[in-house]
Amino acid sequence: MRERYPHLFLAGGIDVSQLLPYGTPEEVQAVCRQTIEEAGGRGYFLSSTTELHWDVRLENALAMFAVAYGGSPPPPGPAA
Repeated sequence: MRERYPHLFLAGGIDVSQLLPYGTPEEVQAVCRQTIEEAGGRGYFLSSTTELHWDVRLENALAMFAVAYGGSPPPPGPAA
């Protein structure tokens, strides 16, 4: 799609029904990196397929955000 419509902006792609609630942070980061790579590295907004609901594990949401912002997820633990 990127080749045919290079002017389009793509968003989403990270599965909120299985991966974010039930995957590991490592799996989430791997899928996020793969999705960015497949999108061509520009004109892509990394996000979940829909809103983050209560079943999404916090550490998985943080893992997704870390990839989006170029860092590492914080270690699990109580909120400060």
